[in-house]
Amino acid sequence: MPDQELPEWTVNPVIPMMAQLLECVCLHVEHAGSGPVCWCGMYPGAQVSMDYCGLECQNDVCGMAYIRPGSAFSFESFPIPTLDDTCARPIGFEVEVGIQRCMPTMEEDGSLPSPGDLTETTLSLLQDQWALHKAIRCCDFEQGKVVLGPWTPTIAQGGCVGGFWQVFVNPYKWA
Repeated sequence: MPDQELPEWTVNPVIPMMAQLLECVCLHVEHAGSGPVCWCGMYPGAQVSMDYCGLECQNDVCGMAYIRPGSAFSFESFPIPTLDDTCARPIGFEVEVGIQRCMPTMEEDGSLPSPGDLTETTLSLLQDQWALHKAIRCCDFEQGKVVLGPWTPTIAQGGCVGGFWQVFVNPYKWA
């Protein structure tokens, strides 16, 4: 293909929104959440791996913040999915906005984490949940562009635990 720019209509309209949302997420987690994470970025696929959560970071930093593209759907009334027998309806997108933090685990001697350590982890995740909510709202999206779904906690896995917001995006109001 020759070196020429593609027409605007060939670029997925959710991409600029995702870039702006990621910037907001990384900023808000560090400054309004429970502090910096080891990794903040976009994650592809059907499920986020905890591989980046427990990275050995400096200064006892642990965790990962992310946005992950989810399903896409045609709609007549956003954000309600509609079957499209005409291939003419607009497309909405689901985006997962999440956080994973390190959590205390069983010690080498078999002792369980203290109730105080578990409480501290819980409160930290609640602060991160709030920071992600603010990040979603910080992007100054117009009404109807973004619809916030529920917060879903994740199962503790590999010494990490967290959760994510389900967000629905109407990129046609974005453009």
